[in-house]
Amino acid sequence: MKRLLVLLFIALAQFVNAQDLYDMHTLREMTIKFYDPDYHQTLIDWFNAGDGSRLPASLEMDGVLYDSVGIRYKGNISYTLAILADTPKYPLNIDINEYVDDQTLMGYKKLKLGNLYTDPTAVREAVAYDIYRKYCVAPKSNMIRVNIGVVGEEAIYHGVYSNTESINKDFLKAHYGWKKGPLVKCDPNPQDAELACDNSGLGNGTGGEIVQAMPDLVWYGPDSCQYYANYEMKTDHGWGELVDFIDVLNNEDSLLYDNLNIDAVLWYMAVSMVIPNLDTYFGKNIKNYYLYKHRDSLWHMIPWDVNETFGGVMGPAHADWNVVKWIDPDEPVNPEEPNRPLIEQILKHDRYYKQYFAHMRTVIEENYNEENISAKFDSIQNLIEQSVLEDPFKRFPDEAFNDNMDEDVFYEDLGYLNFFNGVIPTLNNRLTYLESHPEINKIPPTLSNTSRTIEAPQEGQDVWVTSVVSNATQVDLMISTHKEYSSFFEPVEMRDDGLSNDGLAGDGIYGALIPFQSMDDEIRYYVRAQNDDAMILEPRRAEYEFFEYTIEEANNTTNHNDGKDVSKVFKVYPNPAGEFINITGDLRQLNTVSIYDVNGRLVYHSNEPGDERISIRNLRAGLYFVSFSSIEGVQLLKLVVNN
Repeated sequence: MKRLLVLLFIALAQFVNAQDLYDMHTLREMTIKFYDPDYHQTLIDWFNAGDGSRLPASLEMDGVLYDSVGIRYKGNISYTLAILADTPKYPLNIDINEYVDDQTLMGYKKLKLGNLYTDPTAVREAVAYDIYRKYCVAPKSNMIRVNIGVVGEEAIYHGVYSNTESINKDFLKAHYGWKKGPLVKCDPNPQDAELACDNSGLGNGTGGEIVQAMPDLVWYGPDSCQYYANYEMKTDHGWGELVDFIDVLNNEDSLLYDNLNIDAVLWYMAVSMVIPNLDTYFGKNIKNYYLYKHRDSLWHMIPWDVNETFGGVMGPAHADWNVVKWIDPDEPVNPEEPNRPLIEQILKHDRYYKQYFAHMRTVIEENYNEENISAKFDSIQNLIEQSVLEDPFKRFPDEAFNDNMDEDVFYEDLGYLNFFNGVIPTLNNRLTYLESHPEINKIPPTLSNTSRTIEAPQEGQDVWVTSVVSNATQVDLMISTHKEYSSFFEPVEMRDDGLSNDGLAGDGIYGALIPFQSMDDEIRYYVRAQNDDAMILEPRRAEYEFFEYTIEEANNTTNHNDGKDVSKVFKVYPNPAGEFINITGDLRQLNTVSIYDVNGRLVYHSNEPGDERISIRNLRAGLYFVSFSSIEGVQLLKLVVNN
């Protein structure tokens, strides 16, 4: 029966995942049919003219027909490569509700499909986003088969496309719970500068020469017109707020904490440095990111267009680049490259500098080894390999699909952008470099077994948080009480003084009292430990992940238990030798005894109330919870094992 339940659970989980349009392990097929027989040339003409109009088409997937969607071509390099290859396989921007209000495809209104012309392996983008999403807000991405044709005719198979979640209002609502703030796409945008600054009254009116640059967040003055070439505002408002932020970043960095989600930027930078991603604010090419101002008044940075990660596409002039070493995580900006004030202003602070390298260590430990990355690539490649080989319009020879995993590949006949570093060589060389880096090698404190004294606190109750820490000069409980977003974590010092619910002074257990006891307070917290050299966090993915609870209204109702005090029915204490614990009291009241480690794993269980001695010889040092189930209910006690 238990095995049957397990199988049912697995089947249910697979079914739920399969309902996600962006499930990485599901390859769907989509058929698009345009009503205009000359759709291809029309879409090219519109794109080249900067016309964002869409052509109507039908779209069918999973047996469901949508007879009215809007489609246009998209892209930058991938669009250019399609032109050079004289191919019909162009990247697509699909609006599901262009003509039908609130129409969605599996809950999504817009789709972004890439033609895979910059990646012989086809899956760099999906794998990179999968890693980014562990640590910061980032789009989902997977693969999809696409057929394209004209209504009334047979559609032609156009191959496998990447399918990446659009960063739009729906994305903002899903990830931030609010979609009304300014959203900025940070890519070079020179055509908009000429359009907007033509003496039509747009901009702030200070005049002067338009600065043509990358989205480097450099201050070019108070006139918003000076920034139109560098950024694309995706909302109908926000230029003034963006310029104010760039002003703070460059000229009033003491206010940066109140204007930028710094930790989210550090995670974005840490992942970019490890995998590595050259096509981002922190790499060689300053582009491919979004900025969003959330309701918490902070700007958030979102990764975009990561298909050139893991040693991806290089031009012929750069085929001899040592892609794994030119970006030093200690100074990610090459001195010869344009200024990036965002990096400079953050990393000059000791706390953020340590936090950045703490994040890098976490990314490396959790992801960056050959076995893990190979498994990620293989799982998707195995799913799509036959479909890629059948693609009549693919840019690369068949052998490139597998070859570029293990070796660099160069195809002279492809012309523009024809050299690609191997995924595994890039990984191994980059890992060797990072593991020898002096900052990566600094020894942080050890930090584990973070717990709180009350799992579901009620109004007015004291909640203490403890952690087991060593080799630290400072330990802080980082706390935020914002109900609608996770930011503004403030430190409360944790102490190992014997007075902070921490056991004995100097025993390596640090404690602090959470200073909030009001009903409905939503408490989010994590622990930060540091020494002179390095920092460590628990959870390791903080601030993106954290511990949390909500303070409930105090329960003043009477507990009818025949006058028995549950806490006096039985007690637990260690024996002098520390090899087992004793239970005393009225064991006839006791149904079960269970011991859980700090991660919730069951390490001991007994249904025999007469078993008074519980061996703890095999338990590692650390914090555990002993659960007693009796006729009066469940009591939870804390057990600290010191081997």
